[in-house]
Amino acid sequence: MEVHSGKTHIIYVQAKYITTSSLDREVTVTRDGEPIGILPVSFRIHKQILNIMA
Repeated sequence: MEVHSGKTHIIYVQAKYITTSSLDREVTVTRDGEPIGILPVSFRIHKQILNIMA
């Protein structure tokens, strides 16, 4: 796990599947700037659908 740009509240992790939730409040999830729902949310990488360039 790496901290991004020296900021402790941004964490960079590589994974094929993630789930995110919030204990404090409702958090709106956005994709490309558009709201898609409220936490909790899960994401999975599908190699055949999305090409990820590293």
